[in-house]
Amino acid sequence: MFQVLFLMLTWISAFVMMISLIATIYLWANGHRTFRMFIFSVIFFAISLIGLVIFS
Repeated sequence: MFQVLFLMLTWISAFVMMISLIATIYLWANGHRTFRMFIFSVIFFAISLIGLVIFS
């Protein structure tokens, strides 16, 4: 049960990371300061990487 929950969390964080990365690139192209959003997406990327390492 815990493994299934963690796997779902991993997929959700990977999905959020992709969305935030795309949004960061889009806003950066329009000349906005997106350093905070970039850090946010990197944190989600780290979470999803840790999850994938644990489940592989």
